[in-house]
Amino acid sequence: RVSPWFVVFVAALGVAVLSALLPAEDPFPGREPGVMRPEDMIVAVLDSGVDATHKDLKDSVLPGWNVIDGSDDTKDKIGHGTAVAGLIAAHGEGNGAMKGIAPGVRILPVKVLSDQSGDTVAPMLSIGIHYALKQKARIICIPLGAPRGSATLKEALDLCREQGVLVV
Repeated sequence: RVSPWFVVFVAALGVAVLSALLPAEDPFPGREPGVMRPEDMIVAVLDSGVDATHKDLKDSVLPGWNVIDGSDDTKDKIGHGTAVAGLIAAHGEGNGAMKGIAPGVRILPVKVLSDQSGDTVAPMLSIGIHYALKQKARIICIPLGAPRGSATLKEALDLCREQGVLVV
């Protein structure tokens, strides 16, 4: 049985990605106006990491960052971040033949969840958002909740709005 909240999340994410792929103003002068190639789009996934070796995500996952331990180890030991990345960018060429809503976009994994507990806190999300902005993500997907907000998280989200980066 599929949760209605899952359906709402996937629908909102689909609209976000498609809206970003067809912006009102061309972010790449000299190219056909209003069209952004999927491979030019970076979608940051702030979650449990992403399995870059997954066959349906092959060549779609960029090197990312692990906010928890400050390393580049973004392996997904929980599976949630990989599932979310697949909903976004899977190309359907692997054994699972999973196809995402925007195959071809590049996924930037930002690990903000602990492998042991699967928990995060607002400051970790804030650090992850700042990293995603520095890496030129146009969409930041945060498919989880923090137990409490914080001033630093609000500031990071305000910065996204100022830079025209969509947060889903």
